[in-house]
Amino acid sequence: MNELLSTIKENKEKFSSLAGDTITLKIFSNITLNLLEPFIINSYLRQGLKAEVSEFSYDSMIADSRDVNKSSICIIHCDSLNFSGEPTENISNRDNEYINLLFEKLREQIQIVINNLEQTKEVYITTMSYLTFEFLNGQNSLIKQRIEQFNYFLNELEERYLNLKVINFDNILFNSEGSACINTRELYNSVAPYKFSLLKNFGDEVAKFSSLKNGKVKKVLALDCDNTLWHGTIAEDGQEGIKQDIDSKEGKIFKRIQEDADFLANNGAIVCLASKNFEEDVLNFFKAGKTHLKLDNVSAYKVNWKDKAGNLKQIATELNLGIDSFIFVDDTDHEVNLVKEEAPEVLTIQVPSDINNYPKEFSKIRNQFVAQKTKTNKAKQYKQIFERNKAMSDSSNVDDFLKKLGIKLIIYKNNQKTSKRISELSQKTNQFNMTTKRFTEKEILDLMNNHKVYCFETNDRFGESGITGVAIVKIKNKIAEIDTFLLSCRILGRNVENEFLNQILIDLGKEGTKTVIAPYFETLKNKKFGNFYENFGFTKIDQEQFQLDLEKFKIKNLNYIEVDYE
Repeated sequence: MNELLSTIKENKEKFSSLAGDTITLKIFSNITLNLLEPFIINSYLRQGLKAEVSEFSYDSMIADSRDVNKSSICIIHCDSLNFSGEPTENISNRDNEYINLLFEKLREQIQIVINNLEQTKEVYITTMSYLTFEFLNGQNSLIKQRIEQFNYFLNELEERYLNLKVINFDNILFNSEGSACINTRELYNSVAPYKFSLLKNFGDEVAKFSSLKNGKVKKVLALDCDNTLWHGTIAEDGQEGIKQDIDSKEGKIFKRIQEDADFLANNGAIVCLASKNFEEDVLNFFKAGKTHLKLDNVSAYKVNWKDKAGNLKQIATELNLGIDSFIFVDDTDHEVNLVKEEAPEVLTIQVPSDINNYPKEFSKIRNQFVAQKTKTNKAKQYKQIFERNKAMSDSSNVDDFLKKLGIKLIIYKNNQKTSKRISELSQKTNQFNMTTKRFTEKEILDLMNNHKVYCFETNDRFGESGITGVAIVKIKNKIAEIDTFLLSCRILGRNVENEFLNQILIDLGKEGTKTVIAPYFETLKNKKFGNFYENFGFTKIDQEQFQLDLEKFKIKNLNYIEVDYE
């Protein structure tokens, strides 16, 4: 009970201090899940999202799903502990025909509910667990088979409905110590079979997926070195005293951690170092080729004796990333608590005192990152940003530095080959995104058929950046509206956003456009770019709109950026 009360207290403190809109949750279930409320709210808060539970729907899914607000997030849980509406009934005692009809009816109900919720923001549905049924009722091969078929049916639904995500409930059970999380007394008293450990993990699992949908994507894994990335202290033990290989028990564990970090770096995560150490010692150890995490996959590092919260903030600045996209791992109480206090937006994780649990905890970190569907070398791209920004900060004159970069801007217009990448950028770009609209690939292709969809890629002497900027322009009666204008944060700092907009205005002018309207919808993420259009030369006509008289505006090309069209 103390855990419940402390969670409620923590929620009140975090909820009042967190800015942003509140997400509404509606939970459908065939068991009582009311005690889930404080835990799932806490899970959302730890992801940087405010949430409230509007309603629990107990065993009346179809009727209650007919009138759900489209902005709601819906959670559906069908538990094998209560098949027939009476948890004391063991349906193994019934004939096969009854069991088959029960599952057929359940599939029909779920299909209707999902149809009713098709227009809602997000829908999460858990798989059904045979493990809980077997735990209380004994083995039954037919029920096991029907549960497997039901779960397959859910996966088929996930393929058909864009807003639907299936969550594996057995994973939640396993992480909650399996049958130990079942409260049999409360199952029969109030059809509320779960202990707090399972409710907490249930909330974490839903909030994890929901945070990705709401732009709360973790991008950076920042690691301490000594006793975090390897076992031992390099300044004292030297390279030969470090344990990170199969020749010792500790070494095996830290070898696994490094290999996991290297995998993340090769699959879309940005891996950085934040260590109190001598930089030369750490870099020489990597360069000696002894680590399983390769230095090429380390995008940025701050190895010094400064406080780690400050170092993490500096890395965020140099990579053009929000500090809330960071996960930081360290082994000491002092450093973990300091980062929690000085940079509370960072998800901070401490190495377990029993390092045998470290690989298990690190696997949870892996789940915070979204694996890239296409093979991209994010580590190399962000290493270029780090080196470029470091060189810029060392330069006495930023303008002279930019001129020496050799920036080339390659612009595409209504190129269907770019539609997938444009959709990806729209889904995950939050900072420099003037309207924060999200588009599927199909929607981008439709826009290309009816409007103008621009995008660009860049390169300079540090390397190529790929497609990192998008603009969608709609024209009517010689008035153009910049419906979408966004840039990936990793391209900022070189004025390419200004030259990109210059080139769009030139193109619009050639087609006889007289006026350009540019909407800007403020969010917590894009707030610092709210003056972009005004600084460029647009006039602010109301809180959410800027305007430019294209006939009077004088284009100011940046002569140090070479422009080409594809």
